[in-house]
Amino acid sequence: LTPTADRLTGSLVAGIGFQIFKNQYLNLQLTESNDRDLGHLDGYAAQTTFELTRNLSLLLDFEHQQGYEGIENDFYTSLVFPIGQSTFVSVTQDGSTMGGNTSYEVDRASRPDQPLGYTFSDTAGSNENQVFDEVTYEAPFGQYDVQHTGFEGTSTNEVDVAGAIDFADRSVMFSRPITDGYAVVDAGVPGVPVYVNGIWVGTTNGAGLLANPDVVPYAENEVTLDTSSLPLNLNFNTTSQSLAMPF
Repeated sequence: LTPTADRLTGSLVAGIGFQIFKNQYLNLQLTESNDRDLGHLDGYAAQTTFELTRNLSLLLDFEHQQGYEGIENDFYTSLVFPIGQSTFVSVTQDGSTMGGNTSYEVDRASRPDQPLGYTFSDTAGSNENQVFDEVTYEAPFGQYDVQHTGFEGTSTNEVDVAGAIDFADRSVMFSRPITDGYAVVDAGVPGVPVYVNGIWVGTTNGAGLLANPDVVPYAENEVTLDTSSLPLNLNFNTTSQSLAMPF
């Protein structure tokens, strides 16, 4: 860089969302960024969702960008509906100054009480032709992920295995990956189901312990033991406790 060159690099994103009518929501977003190599970029976006029926939603999204690559406008129209209790299908039409694409996606999120998740998507149009498939399994002691991507005649495959080794109370435990922090539940009895904020996260091990990596940071978390299946001669002083990760 020359002594007089712009060395400022940064970005600012501001957004607000609110409900317009009973079944309609609107989100607005402004972006401003500066890169010392690429230059200045600003833009805005508006997104609204209509609940057409109980099981059918229409999403409209407009995005405008102006900067080092010129002016680009993108408009997305997407229909989303469920199949079953936890699987959602979306059909998206993308119209932009660079061309248009149509995407189809089937998605099911993985979580401790629903360990098997998947995403299957297919995009075709003037911009790109891409296939993306992913299957995820969340076990109490690890997370397993298989991905396949096909793009313009080439394909890649990826397998990821992730987990954590937790040390607490002179015990070693295995859990799913830790992002912000974790809590150790000590029930004193093996095989006790544990719920955090109403969601099943696992059962205690042979030592009566469970490492839970799903604690929400900087907020109150309700940890509950389900003792309904335990022998009646087992007594607990309490089966529920609130906790919060420190700042």
